[in-house]
Amino acid sequence: MPDQRMVTVDVRHGFHRRLKAATRTAHRRLEVQLPLLDHALTLAQYHLLLRVYAGFYLPLENAMEAYHLPTLPDDWVVRRKSQWLLEDLISLGDTPDLIKTLPHCCDLPPMTSRADLLGASYVVEGATLGGHIILGRLHHSLGPVAHQYVRFFTSYGSHVPQMWTAFLDILEAAACDARQELLIIESACRTFLSFEQWLSRNQICERLSPARLNEGSTP
Repeated sequence: MPDQRMVTVDVRHGFHRRLKAATRTAHRRLEVQLPLLDHALTLAQYHLLLRVYAGFYLPLENAMEAYHLPTLPDDWVVRRKSQWLLEDLISLGDTPDLIKTLPHCCDLPPMTSRADLLGASYVVEGATLGGHIILGRLHHSLGPVAHQYVRFFTSYGSHVPQMWTAFLDILEAAACDARQELLIIESACRTFLSFEQWLSRNQICERLSPARLNEGSTP
């Protein structure tokens, strides 16, 4: 999620600061459910987590495209994150047929306006910012094989700062008045909450708790 240790936001992005403050609590609630920085994370448990991520990202991005394809940024194809998850799952041994059977989140935030689209995009785009930190931990916990399974968290690689700044420019242009700002903030909060509830329904905290991590449980 958004991490200003990696990207410096200039004065053009005043709405981003307000959006970040408004979503801080929802962001933190989500983060506490994710064990990605745990040094005891096993490859099997990482595999389980990626399946759960896919169950959220795939339907979310499909919904974003279904409602707003004509208004999506020109670089949307490059920004799709579910394709990275699919690459990782296939590298981990899942077949396309198996991936089709994975449960999908049905309680997604609504996509009925451009503000809805941008609020949800803020959550998934912001998630790329901490990738360099997560990658370091995954290489430690998963060992020398980690590089084969981290396409999702690598995201845009060295282009993360530029992609984030380009997205913020789009966000600022759309937040043209107080009403639009509020709608984008509400959408971002709903997206954080939807993802948090999806993780909870999949019992991520329980299945990947420190005790379970030490047991080396499998998906």
